[in-house]
Amino acid sequence: MARNERGFTLIEIMITLVILVIVLAAASGLFVTVLGQYKQQSKIAETGMERLVGLEILRRDVEHAGYGLPWTFQSGVAYSEAASGDLNDAPSGIPRAILSDNTGLFTNSDRLVVKSVFVGRNSISQRWMLLPSSGVPRPWTPDPPSSELGTNLRNGDRVIVMQVGVTDDSRRSLVVDGGYYYTDFALVSNFKPMNPSETRVIYGIDNVPLGMPFNRAEYFISNVGVPERCAPGTGVLVKSIVRHDSGALDTPLPLLDCVASFRVQYQRDVNNNGAITTSDDISTLTAQQIRDQLKEVRISILAHEGQRDPNYSHPTNPGDTITFIGQLVPVDRQFRWRTYTLSVVPISLKD
Repeated sequence: MARNERGFTLIEIMITLVILVIVLAAASGLFVTVLGQYKQQSKIAETGMERLVGLEILRRDVEHAGYGLPWTFQSGVAYSEAASGDLNDAPSGIPRAILSDNTGLFTNSDRLVVKSVFVGRNSISQRWMLLPSSGVPRPWTPDPPSSELGTNLRNGDRVIVMQVGVTDDSRRSLVVDGGYYYTDFALVSNFKPMNPSETRVIYGIDNVPLGMPFNRAEYFISNVGVPERCAPGTGVLVKSIVRHDSGALDTPLPLLDCVASFRVQYQRDVNNNGAITTSDDISTLTAQQIRDQLKEVRISILAHEGQRDPNYSHPTNPGDTITFIGQLVPVDRQFRWRTYTLSVVPISLKD
């Protein structure tokens, strides 16, 4: 019996190939779109996780501004501070808990300074103990216990000792012994109270010879190590500790990438009558005026999520600018811009 051995014609093959090309083109276009969306969403998720961690560090530090700062000195104290000289209270001034100015590297951006024991990036700065008249420190255990914070101060740790009084003139008085305002924890008994009914407080600062009786951190936009995905004209919001040995800034800790502007404002009750005013600068105030007047610190950050998206257009002002805290900041509209706002009540100014 004869078999039908007829094959495909050239026209049928060409039609099949055309259909296959169309299908592959559609599939590849869909793949490219899905891949682009995946990368965009991944970067947005990455930004979100980074924001949660970085801004929580900033919020916590501002909340504890003034923690462990002396309000008075028992006798003449001379200390060093930032080598830059910006917003210093050294060599003998009572340290102010929080300050800022517009000396940031980026236009319309601030540099924030927080002074407290707490802002140090070492575990020693998270520890404190009571020093009774016996000269033997009382150990403590936090609740809940922690392997790191639960560790008491140890020999080799540099500490300060604060005498606690009942008035502003004696509430937090830095204890001085033989001209020294700090000591090694091993020698802390030299700073013990003379009155049996008195208890002093030991605060851990660092494990190096101290240049100042507190820790100091600075927060600003840096143009070093900016990720390639960030828009032109943006940087990295960082936290940098002032080193005790030199007064120079230590290696910065990145808090948030792709930041175009960083601004700080202060809510003050100037006359103690409940009427709140907003100030951009409190650098002319004394340490006591800051303690008495400051009610809230508002931090605003302009940054973008994810990476550049050619299919997206952010609503902007004419000239591709965004109005941010009363200033026009130039931006690239193909990035998703967001304003992050922190409203922080400094709980350690008066405690």
